[in-house]
Amino acid sequence: MSRRMKIFIFGGTAVFMAAVAVAVFALLGMQEKTARSAATKFAVALVHNDSDAAPPGAGDYVTGVRAHFGPVTSAKVIGSHNKHINTGDNADTRSFFVSEVLLRTERGPAAIELEFDNHALNSERVSRVYEIEPGDAPGLGAKERKQLETAYAARGGRPADQLALSKTTAPERPAIAPPVPVPASESARPDKRLRCVQRANGDVTKLQECASS
Repeated sequence: MSRRMKIFIFGGTAVFMAAVAVAVFALLGMQEKTARSAATKFAVALVHNDSDAAPPGAGDYVTGVRAHFGPVTSAKVIGSHNKHINTGDNADTRSFFVSEVLLRTERGPAAIELEFDNHALNSERVSRVYEIEPGDAPGLGAKERKQLETAYAARGGRPADQLALSKTTAPERPAIAPPVPVPASESARPDKRLRCVQRANGDVTKLQECASS
């Protein structure tokens, strides 16, 4: 093989690899933008308690998150990145995008993560939502992180999982038993005795009869 041919082959290979790298980075950038956009929609839906405004797959989580943490006064996206899962076998390694959202709720600040593990390219469909520990929340200042840690500890120091945040209704409150009706004869008895005492006008014999009636 001539030197010129080798240069041509190596040059073509380098150009192809560069083109693939550019395409991969462009695709990852597009997926990150999509994930952040979906997380923003979810944040708005939480604040306004509007399940219909949530991205696909996240409607039930609007009710579930609010049932667990209470009303959400504000929410903001604090991170979005490609997450890698390695089961120990390189053949089983997979990746998908996740976005983190910081909430201000009735039970204090909370950090949640949205997964987009739906096996679809550039999709807004959410596959899971769960709480993350304060140490895993990105993009926080020292004050925000301290507030998050304090609220997290006050809630028990354990993150709420997918099941806890996917409940579609708040916990049922115990039913209040209706009052037991009082028979008309029983409710009228005190008034009858009162009238009897009034008519007795101090007569001991009559007062004894009123007591036994």
